[in-house]
Amino acid sequence: MPARARVLLLSVLVVAIACTPSAEAPSSASRDAAADSIASAAPGTDIYLAALERTEAGALQVGAPTNVTRRSGYDNQPTFVREGGALLYTAVQEAQTDVYRYSINGDSTTRITTTSVSEYSPTPRPDGAMTLVRVEEDGRQRLWTYTGQGQPEAPLFSDLPRVGYHAWANPEQVLLFVLGDPPSLQQALVETKARDTVATRIGRSLQPVPGRPAVSFVQVAGDSTTTLHLFDARTGGVQRIGGTPGSGRSVDHAWTPDGTLLMADSTFVYARSPEAEEWSRVGDLAPLEPSRLAVSPDGGTLALVAADS
Repeated sequence: MPARARVLLLSVLVVAIACTPSAEAPSSASRDAAADSIASAAPGTDIYLAALERTEAGALQVGAPTNVTRRSGYDNQPTFVREGGALLYTAVQEAQTDVYRYSINGDSTTRITTTSVSEYSPTPRPDGAMTLVRVEEDGRQRLWTYTGQGQPEAPLFSDLPRVGYHAWANPEQVLLFVLGDPPSLQQALVETKARDTVATRIGRSLQPVPGRPAVSFVQVAGDSTTTLHLFDARTGGVQRIGGTPGSGRSVDHAWTPDGTLLMADSTFVYARSPEAEEWSRVGDLAPLEPSRLAVSPDGGTLALVAADS
């Protein structure tokens, strides 16, 4: 296998392993041993959009999902752009990942990054274009700033080579999923480059909390049960939000603008409003098993990922 193709396929393996709640970074030996057998390492997934609506009684409900990527292969990690109306997402084309933009009104897709390496986790930056996890030729996974036209600018933290995911608490503070055994959550300051560990044994889903400088995350216990927590950037403190619905092992979550939490488990989407203590089912998307939730800025649309049908 050519060296460049090997690096690209290894990048799929490393980030795919990071997606599991109990993720740990594979050793270089295990990655080398697996490289030649992972031509199809990235799972076949599609991105769907579904309406988020309120009933006359005020209850939230999820509408019928529509497949917007409609192809065989890996389409994943959707996030809405700040102004709404479009999604950024990651897709595998020709054994590497790039970032694409899907225009909702135009039902059209544009390739954003065209570099020689793989990019993951496209995230709008509060005071700039976007940040991506860039898998470099030497295998480092660093957080980079990119222009809106998909041109790489610079790594934000040059000495941190094992980033999996990230979320912005405010323009100067970012929360990082750092690969390790176990994976950890680190908060980092852009200007000073200072950072410290907030939590360990975390899941992949990091979400900005609407209306406040905070990021929520899932912590994974030894028995794989999960709990939701919140990091407050103003105080540096962590507070427990509560348990997760369904099997109690949910990882993926998202917030609506009014502060309602959404989580996926099996074929179901659950919601918990700010004033409620219990979760309620707001959608059954069978046969789809939704994951990787994202909510549009206006709160009217839910993006989700499911296996290729």
